Amino acid sequence: MSFSELIDKLEGELKSFVAFVEDASRWKTTDEGKCLEKFGAIVRQFYEKLPRKVL
Repeated sequence: MSFSELIDKLEGELKSFVAFVEDASRWKTTDEGKCLEKFGAIVRQFYEKLPRKVL
């Protein structure tokens, strides 16, 4: 099973998060700090969207 097939089987926010992580793995990094800052901001947005009962 390919990674894209696995992503297709996921649902909701988890699917969005896994797709984002896969996309982030392809970023060309010239400035590690900026890359981590961008990744952190997106993860924070994902976390804030989660229903409180999941946490």
